[in-house]
Amino acid sequence: MFLSLANSIAQAEVPLKKTSRLVQEFSRTLKNTVSYQLSASMFNAITGALHDAISYTKNLNGSLNEIRIVTGQSADQMAKFAQSANAAAK
Repeated sequence: MFLSLANSIAQAEVPLKKTSRLVQEFSRTLKNTVSYQLSASMFNAITGALHDAISYTKNLNGSLNEIRIVTGQSADQMAKFAQSANAAAK
């Protein structure tokens, strides 16, 4: 009886070790996935902000060019205007 119980325990130990290793691998994979997701989210936020900044600059340049055409001012005068408007906005 005792020998049978000892054999049963010994045989159950192998699947438990395999299960433990599987759980550890799953845990490591999950941690890596979360880490990669956070990195990708930060990268997307940075590239999105950069895209917005470039779009804003292009729109501002177009608007300043339209103002220059309508008012008949030179490019130098508009550059000074842009600097003073930027300083006032701060």
